[in-house]
Amino acid sequence: GNYTIGELASLVQEALQDHGYSADIITNNTDDIRNYKATNDKAKEDLDFKALYSPKDTVYSILEHIEEFEDFNDHKYYNIQVMKKELNEK
Repeated sequence: GNYTIGELASLVQEALQDHGYSADIITNNTDDIRNYKATNDKAKEDLDFKALYSPKDTVYSILEHIEEFEDFNDHKYYNIQVMKKELNEK
């Protein structure tokens, strides 16, 4: 399904709490009028796409394998940094 950012935040918070981590959700009230409504309907219809894992399943999987990850400050975990590096190498 499609989720709001708030719904995803709640799912992540719940998964973290289930694994013994404390997490607060901080809501920033802004006057942002942009609409970020997203849907995967076109991918479902045109590509016959079906997600294998729910967002909650994904968070649980990450937490269950967290020891396998390296330093989370590494640039490879930040899309914008990886993209900048790729562009500079060309």
